[in-house]
Order: sequence, then structure tokens, then C-alpha cells
Amino acid sequence: MKQKIIIVMILCMGFTTMVKSQDDLSNSGFLFEAYQDAIVHYKGGLRSQEKINYNLLDGKLYFIDQKDGYVKVVAGVENIIVVKIGDRNFIPVNEGMQEVMPTNPLIYVLYKAKSKMKASNSGYGGTSETSSITTYTELRQGGTSSKLKKNEMEMTGRYNCYWIEKNGEKRKFANFKQFLKLYPSHKELLDNHIKSNQLDFNDVAEIVNLCLYA
Repeated sequence: MKQKIIIVMILCMGFTTMVKSQDDLSNSGFLFEAYQDAIVHYKGGLRSQEKINYNLLDGKLYFIDQKDGYVKVVAGVENIIVVKIGDRNFIPVNEGMQEVMPTNPLIYVLYKAKSKMKASNSGYGGTSETSSITTYTELRQGGTSSKLKKNEMEMTGRYNCYWIEKNGEKRKFANFKQFLKLYPSHKELLDNHIKSNQLDFNDVAEIVNLCLYA
């Protein structure tokens, strides 16, 4: 069974790149503090059980290879329909992975990272962001080579973008001003609601309740 699951991952996700050991998550921009048990559903009806995490810095999905224990980047994400982590559902989009909230209408959340260049040793016992040197890991795929940037950025904070299904379309809003434009007839009422309740745009529960209220 374990061997079958590995084969499913290779067939559905394509080439995967080994990037780091599974215990190296400090300041790395991952959504979860540890890799999560997940069920991955693919086009064609296949599915597999994996250890999954999502990186906010590069917008890529990572998994622990059950064969060798290394963390690898998922390739062929377009073959994935949904990643289920507990009672949470994530779907692949161009920007990364959106969480689908169990609401009516549907609300989608894209978690993103604020980042800066990681400081490198500048000599004399100090560090400097301006002296940071980009390093690369060379990879070989079918005789051709490509290079990936390694440990260049670090996360300094997090923020969210949202979508809501309205009139049959997914409508994006990245701040309260954009949200109010979705409801021009009730703009003043909603604006007062936001201010009087001191809503935090990056609090998913508060934004979901705001959308349902609207």
C-alpha cells in the first residue's frame, strides 16, 4: 500500500525536487508549524494520503516523500482537485493554494507572506541585508539543468486576500475599500459595521462573518 501511494504521487504530480529536511521550518514561511496529514484528490479519481505543508513565500505545496523521508516540492499541481487537511479544503490556483470556506456563498482565502532579503554574514561578527549573496541549488531533469534560489527570503509577517462568489463569479478583495465596492448599495452601512466592530482584515473568521452579513 505504501509503495502504491508513492507511485500515485509520482504519476499525478510529476517530477518533484528535494529541497530540505523535514525539521527545517524555522522562519521558512510555511502555513503550518508542522507537516499535516492530508488526503490529496486528483483528477481521474485517484487519491493519496500525504504529509503536506504550504509555503507562503513561494506559493508552493510541499510534501514528505514516504520513500526517503525528504521534503519535496509538488510538481504538476494542476492535476490536484483538492487537498483535505482535517476539515479544511485547499484548491490550487495560479497564485498558490486557496482555502475554501464552508459557507454560502463560497468564500476563498489566499494566505500570503510579507518578506525581506535574508541577512548574511558581513564580517566582523555582524550581518547585512545588502551583502546577502543569492545561492542556488542546481537540479538536473532529464539531462537538462535548472537552478533554484535557496534561502534568499525570510518571512516578516502574514496577510490575506479573499474572494467571494457573487452573481456567479469569484470577486477578489484585498482590503476593506475593495470589499465595499462589491456592495455599492450598502456601502455606508457596511463601512459603519466595519468601523464600529473594529474588524481585522487578516482575521479570517471576522471577514467570513462580514461577508455573510453583507
